[in-house]
Amino acid sequence: MVAGELDGGCGGESGSSNGNGVMDINEDLHSRQLAMYERETMRLLFASNMLIFGLNGFGADTVVHGYSVTSFDLSIDRHYRKKEKASIEAGRTVAPICRHIFALTNLDANLLGVVVQSICVRPCPTHMARCCPALIWPARVAVLMAADSMSCPVRCPKSPNLALAGVKSVTLHDLKNVEMWDLSGNFFLSEDDIGKNRVVACVGKLQELNNVVLISALIEELTEKHLSKFRAVVFTDISLDKVVEFNDYCRSHRPPIFFIKTEVCGLFGSVFCDFGHEFTVLDVNGEDPHIGIIASISNGYPAVVSCVDDERLEFQDDDLVVFTEVHGMAELNDGKPRNIIDAGPFSFCIEEDTRNFGTYAKCGIVTQVKEPIILELKSLRESIKEPRNFLSTLDKFRKEFGHFPVAGSDQDARRFVEFTASINEATIDYKEDGLDEKLLRHFASGSRAVLNPMAAIFGGIVGQEVVKACSGKFRPQYQVSSIFDSLESLPTYPLDPKDLKPINSRYDAQIFVFGSKLQKKLRDANVFVVWFGALGCEFLKTLALMGVSCGLKGKLTVTDDDVLEKSNLSRQFLFRDWNMSKLHKITYLAALAKSRVAAAAASAINSSLHIDALQNRARPDTEHVFNDALWERLDVVINALDNVDARMYMDMRCLYFQKPLLESGTLGAKCNTQMVIPHLTENYGASRDPPEKQAPMCTVHSFPHNIDHCLTWARSEFEGLLEKTPNEMNSFLSKPAEYVAAMRKAGDAQAREFLERARECLDKERCDRFEDCITWARLKFEDYFSNHVKQLTFIFPEDAATSTGAPFWSAPKRFPHPVQFSAVDSSHVQFILVASILRAVSFGIPVPDWAKNMGNLADAASKVAVPEFEPKSGVKIETDEKAANLSSASVDDAVVIEDLLTKLEACAKKLPPGFQMKPIQFEKANARRTAQSIEGRRSANARAPGGRRTDMLPSRAEGRGGLLSGAGARRRPGGARGLLGQNLVLLEEDGERRAPWLLLFLSTSCCAMATGLVCLELYKVLSGGHTVEDYRNTFANLAIPMFSMAEPVPPKVIKHQDMRWTVWDRWSIQGNITVAELLKWLSDKGLSAYSVSCGTSLL
Repeated sequence: MVAGELDGGCGGESGSSNGNGVMDINEDLHSRQLAMYERETMRLLFASNMLIFGLNGFGADTVVHGYSVTSFDLSIDRHYRKKEKASIEAGRTVAPICRHIFALTNLDANLLGVVVQSICVRPCPTHMARCCPALIWPARVAVLMAADSMSCPVRCPKSPNLALAGVKSVTLHDLKNVEMWDLSGNFFLSEDDIGKNRVVACVGKLQELNNVVLISALIEELTEKHLSKFRAVVFTDISLDKVVEFNDYCRSHRPPIFFIKTEVCGLFGSVFCDFGHEFTVLDVNGEDPHIGIIASISNGYPAVVSCVDDERLEFQDDDLVVFTEVHGMAELNDGKPRNIIDAGPFSFCIEEDTRNFGTYAKCGIVTQVKEPIILELKSLRESIKEPRNFLSTLDKFRKEFGHFPVAGSDQDARRFVEFTASINEATIDYKEDGLDEKLLRHFASGSRAVLNPMAAIFGGIVGQEVVKACSGKFRPQYQVSSIFDSLESLPTYPLDPKDLKPINSRYDAQIFVFGSKLQKKLRDANVFVVWFGALGCEFLKTLALMGVSCGLKGKLTVTDDDVLEKSNLSRQFLFRDWNMSKLHKITYLAALAKSRVAAAAASAINSSLHIDALQNRARPDTEHVFNDALWERLDVVINALDNVDARMYMDMRCLYFQKPLLESGTLGAKCNTQMVIPHLTENYGASRDPPEKQAPMCTVHSFPHNIDHCLTWARSEFEGLLEKTPNEMNSFLSKPAEYVAAMRKAGDAQAREFLERARECLDKERCDRFEDCITWARLKFEDYFSNHVKQLTFIFPEDAATSTGAPFWSAPKRFPHPVQFSAVDSSHVQFILVASILRAVSFGIPVPDWAKNMGNLADAASKVAVPEFEPKSGVKIETDEKAANLSSASVDDAVVIEDLLTKLEACAKKLPPGFQMKPIQFEKANARRTAQSIEGRRSANARAPGGRRTDMLPSRAEGRGGLLSGAGARRRPGGARGLLGQNLVLLEEDGERRAPWLLLFLSTSCCAMATGLVCLELYKVLSGGHTVEDYRNTFANLAIPMFSMAEPVPPKVIKHQDMRWTVWDRWSIQGNITVAELLKWLSDKGLSAYSVSCGTSLL
């Protein structure tokens, strides 16, 4: 029986119907998914029913990470280490309907979680029907993982991803019972579950991830009749004959059923995808189309197009582009795609004869057109004939002997080599000249085991491949069933066959590959994990399953000063709803401290875990917490951080204490890992990306020509109005005499500007009621988006010229247009909503319930009396791009400051006793939530407003971008996606200010993959004895797909006379010597010290 195949919407926390049959989405819970997949796709996801088959470890992880997976190309031969980078860019983003997902799986825990959540992603069906009618058939996705002896424990957590994603239902299938072996991979199983059916043991725990998603079960043999109901299927741990038969059926079905086969065998893994005879990729990379601002166009053939030189163009030969807003050569504005040739950094040619066109005058935007591509795919039957495919040999071995090769068995390894040789001899087209017997023996020895790090990697991959299949978004991985391996992770010492024998423990799968000697080192390891976002949760889960710090001598120290919020529940699977409910019962920080909650969840996965959870940020002022004693006992440090400053600090500490640092990071569909090993590799801080080019202040404030400038301006205004000004006010009100003295002493333009803002805040712009806040917000809208533009265009009219006679408004400057407030424009009213609420918070004014309704806000804003604006003559607007400050100094500054101080003191006397303002700091978590809120309103089916969390920045930046719309503002294309740039100001990320679309929100599949890659390196670190050639730094873009591994860079060697040292080396001097003796000691070595310090003191 198949349970849970229901139609209709879902309700509760994840989403509910708004009464019109359109799914409402809980934006706090699903903010990251909304940013990545957009609202319409998420609505379809919530209506999806899914079935998972096989709950050994591999399958479980697939489910956990599936909703936000990515993919990569496994066409990498370990022996050649070729780096391939796909740069195909084409297609529009659409995705067919995924109504039901069927998953038969022995997919390891990491695989299934990824697969299923990813399977249900798709955008607007109307758009889909227009772009790809053949894909309209409702997509049911089956993850087929046959549950048999190979089901390693790592294979169960496939369901969590689906449940976290907020799908309507997940149906599980597995006919096997839980064994001790399963506990090394399936983090939903415990010793108490041994002997139970896997589905029975996991259903309840999976349900806890999201109580809105119905978790149910299928218990019957798989047939083609089952397959016919679904849109995609994923197989693992199934006989080769049977899976080939199923693949043939999937290809012959109309429309084709998307087919994925994947395996993890010890330190080897593979993925094979077959999406039909022909598969249309609608969006190859998921990136926004490239855009350029035109500076000139020649009349010729081919026509030469030059763009402004403030940003390099990213166009390539054979790209298609369209032109808009071109003045003079209006023939190019016909919307016809034109082919690029001779693409350069700031110019390109188009295959167009423009000799008879009008002469280019000014302006113009050129935008890339992304075209779909069609892939011709092969069947599994054809692909298994290709070289280095050991799975057919493994299948033959299991049929012949009824079991996997035994680890360390010379007889089984020899048989496996013989079987491979016989298959190779019978091959005609793809026969190998020579077989690597050592490689084959390693494969055979560990083939039964599904290691959790490998499961994490392939769980992320498979989940994203399902998303690609059902959506047409991103290019699928190369089709050949290639083998990826990480044999470098094996210990450098010979493995004793006796050491590989299982001991009936939860770590038997790991012992099967690495031996009990390394397992003991893992158990006794002292590890420090920093931060608990999506990456940190993945690390903690994987370390617990690996048995790290589970011995008497081991200790896992974790820290994070952050607290849990609702949006974490949809992607950081160690957290549950009941963690949030504790907010009402226990002190806030104690109940919601991420490190404590995550530590408790990890201990539930493995009760032997020795974990110490701290709530401190690792930085100089907490070194009394993270003291020398803690650092000295550490074996390795694992970073899960999200900014460069914190990474640099941890790198400095690891360098000082000479500890290995395993670094990783994710950004949307991209992830990278870097290994920092004492004396073998360079440290993290040895190389840094060049600083990003900063836009001139005059450009940001008066002449923005792309959305980045608008965002920078909005962030600056936010800080000035809501953080700096309240802080200034509080400084004045707390210690007025000291503040007045400081302002008089400063006596400069900056002090004058502070005082002007403070006086306005307490005088003309003071708010006592919420209605005053609405008035303030409405007047700010007029000032920002209308009056400023009118003044600017009064000083510099459209026909203004420079001192050389050139048009003033020439590229890259964009002539702006004032925005007239409209109560029916949701973005205008959104500005009033968020600005008035934030203003009320600053003044400590309660926000009435009626004010959270957009209709009420629109009515109130419409009633505000707005003075008529008259442009002023003689106003100076800075045009010098070298100017660092827009505030102009004046000889009268001291006089003006004195007058302002007098007025400020008079205003302060009218305030109630003890009055203080509340500064508001910009937080990217709130900004991200607001991004989803604004994006949704731009969608055709945006829900009726009301009761939403707010942020002032989105609407402000949006309005700023709107000023340029008449002249074709360079904004991110694509409706709702374009608004992302308008909704958010720059975020602090990686120590730099960046536009938010660069900060694509974390996908758990990408985090899973990064975690798996790092933990493969952890085996090497704790084993010891590895050379730099054994370690791997990795960069993967799961969307393209591209996967690149390289050896770490050795540390730079400094030479002096006959001495050589690196940053890792040090001299230890014994005894209590004087400074003079130290200088002489250095002099004897031919060195001169230019400074000597002790702690913070310069000696």
